[in-house]
Amino acid sequence: MKTFFAQQEVNTGRQIELDLLKSFTIICCLIGAHICDEFIFDFDNSLVWTQSYVFGRVLGAPIFMFSMGFTMMYTTHHTAGDMFWRAIKLLTFGQTLNIFRYAIPYYWGAQLDPAYYNPQQVLNFSSDILQLAGLAFIVMAITRALKLSTALTLLIAIGMSLLGTFLTGVETNNYMVNQALGLLWPTHTESYYPLFNWFIFIAGGQWMGSIYRHINNKKAFFSIAIPIGILTISAYFYLQLYTSQTYLGALGDNLSRYCWLHLGEALFIMSFIPMLIGISYLITTYIQHHLSEEVITHLQFPSCHINKYYSVSWGVITIGSTMFNLHNTSDYMVTWMICTLITSMIVMVYVRHFEEWVDDFVGRYDWIFIMTVFAITLYMAYYAYATCEVMPNFLNNYLDNIKL
Repeated sequence: MKTFFAQQEVNTGRQIELDLLKSFTIICCLIGAHICDEFIFDFDNSLVWTQSYVFGRVLGAPIFMFSMGFTMMYTTHHTAGDMFWRAIKLLTFGQTLNIFRYAIPYYWGAQLDPAYYNPQQVLNFSSDILQLAGLAFIVMAITRALKLSTALTLLIAIGMSLLGTFLTGVETNNYMVNQALGLLWPTHTESYYPLFNWFIFIAGGQWMGSIYRHINNKKAFFSIAIPIGILTISAYFYLQLYTSQTYLGALGDNLSRYCWLHLGEALFIMSFIPMLIGISYLITTYIQHHLSEEVITHLQFPSCHINKYYSVSWGVITIGSTMFNLHNTSDYMVTWMICTLITSMIVMVYVRHFEEWVDDFVGRYDWIFIMTVFAITLYMAYYAYATCEVMPNFLNNYLDNIKL
């Protein structure tokens, strides 16, 4: 059988199947999961449970980060300097989102209910997915500067994962310091996506991207990858849902078991991501052969603007959950479609009419903007640290007992 690998790089163009997978991730996984969380739908319902646990956890952030590493092998801006500057922009972007998602709403909320909303302001200094992405780009910038191979970078990521598990709970008596440490390894603060535990997905994606560039027969490659992925994903869900094992925990009720993924579970999840890319490849092939290229363009749009979709959708969901007190599970699909539609409309209008002007303006005053964002972040965090004794995080259910 003719090998599907070539010695030279032959698969170097834009990978439409990856765009489709990224679009699926942001629309169907992350936005859907955030809606479940913010609107507090009934998690005993199978639809909501599947959306939040299966699509939101297993098929959400891991694919988001894996795809980011994968596309590193296809970007034209791949020097160490490019990656470091991208890291600064991602960290700033993440903190800007947190200011509008946490700092400003909770500041005004504190005027009405200081006992509950004052502590919530500390959440604007949190380990979320954009913070993880920014820190990951810093690590990647270092590996590029040192000219490390993608395989060696993956080995380093495996070591970081083990180290993250070993350091879980290692912290000080200072919440602010612990929250900063929580960006690197799991601490009992708002430590959603610590770098050490999650960098393996970025490194794994980069490693696969380097291999993917040598594939000259995708159909043959995926004829093997898809069956293997079906076996591994079936084993993964079977072990969690129908056995009493305790090592795999992403589908359990303990959120920290997912946020602080162990090495074995991370490798398990990565083992079936090639299958998902293969399914995306089959779908894109069908569309190219039977539908117009315009369909592909529309499907690629969320992928090309994935950070905008992520941030705008959070704004739409946050405002929506404040204005409408929805808990009926029958409202979930309608809520998801409305939030997705509004998000898409806002992003499309922004890209068409405002993106060029904003990029030009921010580009001229980039460092002023960056310093302003972090000054606001640190001030709001310090205010919360100085005025509150008990801080919120997902481990204490965000102090909802105070609100009740």
